[in-house]
Amino acid sequence: MEKGAFGDLENELFKAFYRYILKQTSSGVKGGKPFRDYLKLEIDLLNIKTVVRLHKGNVREDVRVLMVEGGSLSVDELVRLASSESMEEILEGIKKRYPEGPPIGGELMDAADKSMPLHEMENALTRVMLDQMDRISKRYPFSICPTLVYLKRKRYEVANLRAIARGKESGLPGETIAEFLVV
Repeated sequence: MEKGAFGDLENELFKAFYRYILKQTSSGVKGGKPFRDYLKLEIDLLNIKTVVRLHKGNVREDVRVLMVEGGSLSVDELVRLASSESMEEILEGIKKRYPEGPPIGGELMDAADKSMPLHEMENALTRVMLDQMDRISKRYPFSICPTLVYLKRKRYEVANLRAIARGKESGLPGETIAEFLVV
């Protein structure tokens, strides 16, 4: 905090949070497996978004410290993806890791165009995440997952309302505002 690197502090807090929650779900608590599946998906998509942001921002340094451990993708796999030369390589690497399609690979390949702007790629990733979380919650209807999906969807609904309000306040055309919405 003395250096003013709040991004680093926030990243370390995320890592500590996910470490703690994954540890708790592994301790034999009832309903831990569906929640752990949900968390792993969330961690994977958080890391994939980070890889996409780094690629789109032309950051090619060691990104190991930015990755959150605990997902299905190892930190080494994520570092290798982050060092890819093109978005096609990144998406192909994800598809190889998830050859069956779900939870991420096939749907992301269908939803994401290699030339998409960053905000559209992030929105596509968010839509894939929400769809997969819906599937997990339907598989485990009497777990905490349906409640988490509801809260996650409400979070994006509020973000959409903010984007609409800010866009209208700024005088942006409706088509431009629609590009930033997670629908």
